Amino acid sequence: MNSIKSLSLLNTLDEKEKKLLFFFLDERKDLSDLAKNLLQHEYTDSRNLFFSTFTATKYNDKQLRNAMYNLNKYIEKVISIRFVQNDASINNYILMNHCFQFNLTKEYNAYLSKLKQQSNISDTNNLLYSYLSQKIHVDYLEEKKRQFIQEELIKKDKLLDAFYFKEKLWNLFEIQVYKNIYHFDYTPTLSSYLPDLDVSDFNFAQNSLQFLKLLLLMYEDFENDEHFYLAFNLLKDTHNSISKKDLRLYYVAIINYAIRKFNTGRKQFRKELFNIYKLQIEHNIILNEKNLIEPYAYKNIITIGLQNKEFTWTKKFIEDYVSYLPKEEKENAFQYNMANYYYFTSNFKKCLQLLQTVQFTDVYYNLDARSIILKIYFEEKEWNLLNDHGFAFRAFILRQKDISEHHKKGYLNLIKWTNKLSNTFFDRKKKLTITERISKEKNIRELKWLMEQIEKTT
Repeated sequence: MNSIKSLSLLNTLDEKEKKLLFFFLDERKDLSDLAKNLLQHEYTDSRNLFFSTFTATKYNDKQLRNAMYNLNKYIEKVISIRFVQNDASINNYILMNHCFQFNLTKEYNAYLSKLKQQSNISDTNNLLYSYLSQKIHVDYLEEKKRQFIQEELIKKDKLLDAFYFKEKLWNLFEIQVYKNIYHFDYTPTLSSYLPDLDVSDFNFAQNSLQFLKLLLLMYEDFENDEHFYLAFNLLKDTHNSISKKDLRLYYVAIINYAIRKFNTGRKQFRKELFNIYKLQIEHNIILNEKNLIEPYAYKNIITIGLQNKEFTWTKKFIEDYVSYLPKEEKENAFQYNMANYYYFTSNFKKCLQLLQTVQFTDVYYNLDARSIILKIYFEEKEWNLLNDHGFAFRAFILRQKDISEHHKKGYLNLIKWTNKLSNTFFDRKKKLTITERISKEKNIRELKWLMEQIEKTT
């Protein structure tokens, strides 16, 4: 029993959902006992689970499998209820369909009113189910032989257009991004037409369509920054009319674009990245569906804040948002980022005290913490400590089996070139030679820092 599907699904339920599950299982004692056993104990052997659940003297594998199968169906029902309840469009679609089938006119009209309220929002959250609900309504009007069907037909068609073009524009953007990464050859149908689409003709999802069109243009016309600023201003002005689910995707896309710009030498995009993150926080888009902040987002925002010398703002962010980190990540993330804050504010003593007393359980925080210590020893000209730390750091990297060779190479190159630079600290000619060699390397962690150290001492 290396993997139990029912247990995996059970662990995703919150306390209210678990109570609902046991309510459904009220008349199925065998399944209720099975669920309790799975939640309360860790079973690695199916026989142990069987005898803990059933009053039997002989193991029956088929009985256990049937029980697991039936329990799984109840768990799936609870999960389905969650998704229906959490999405007003899906919920309304199901109820409209039900009332239509059972000819419940009064109730149907109540759900029709909700549909109209939902679709009056220019960037309705779920275009697909709004369209499907509208489709039901047209069927309803046809069956009732109503005369005013033309307006509803037009609305149905416009909802379908909005759904299709929104999905299509996002697909084109994803293909554009991944083609640049994986270099595959594919030209989507309508790819030449959609960037010229006049989104002002759309009654629904107009803001999303406009943003997605600008997103495409940002990548296709990469040298033109105008598309970026138009897209960023659009997010500023229309965030209330776009669902949080969509906004999270849009912010990730525009952040990745700004990072790519910065990596090509457009230094002003460091400030733009900071502005995007601030807008994300201001509009409460930084937290995910579970009301948590992703550790990588927490770290990236802090790093950009520090690089922009926004020290007071960044320290407040570190302290304010640590409580939103996943429990298992909280300690590592907070301690590392506070240490990074001390490094950027040149409080090397506090930084070293923190990094040398905290045991990082996450390998990447460990690697980055060791990188900071390496940088401090270099900047403080502690050459003996730098040499010893570099030796231990290199051994640590080589022991890691769960990180890619690409990552290993980047950190090993940081150690190599930091040591070489320290050995030529007072030799300008050798330093120039090292600079040329470093510029040819394609994979060095903290390359920007290395180049800054060269500039300081040349």
